[in-house]
Amino acid sequence: ELNMTILLLAVSIGLSYAQIGEGERIKSNIPEIKDSIQLVDAMNRLSMLMYERDADSTFYYARTALEISDRLDYQKGKADANNNLGVFFDIQGNFHLALKYYNKALVDYQKLKDSSNVVQATMNIAMVYGELDKDRESIERFEHALKSAEMLKNDSIKSLLIYNYLLSHPGEFTDSEYEGYIDQAQAIAQRYGDQ
Repeated sequence: ELNMTILLLAVSIGLSYAQIGEGERIKSNIPEIKDSIQLVDAMNRLSMLMYERDADSTFYYARTALEISDRLDYQKGKADANNNLGVFFDIQGNFHLALKYYNKALVDYQKLKDSSNVVQATMNIAMVYGELDKDRESIERFEHALKSAEMLKNDSIKSLLIYNYLLSHPGEFTDSEYEGYIDQAQAIAQRYGDQ
């Protein structure tokens, strides 16, 4: 068990360094980006990468990306920025604002027919309901996300969805259901090389 903990810690540290490297690369390239759509996409990616290290940067880049996306009427940029603002307010503990932005992102992703991000936004909403001790609403959203994930061609988000559902509501599953979901999540993660 100790070896598994050390392995998970090492993997986590390695992934964090990889994200830091990508974040620094994007940050240094932002002044060079001339295309507004590419700029919005870079800011949204940077916003997502920064949330664990610097929540204020997550907010800044998401807010800036949203403002530019509004001017350009760039729907994907708006959806991603709203999702990132949801992440910001979620980690700040402002769950009502997190729900507001996650719901905006969900509506935007639905309009775009971006099914992977619909699943992700629904999962995020389910987790916030869990944080608000609204278990029934949380479970309903998780179940809806699982049903939606069944139709995904690229189902890599499903492993994270399963993990979060099991973690949020472990008492909802029998031992065999729990093990079945873990096996399914591991198989998906292995297929995509997802650590």
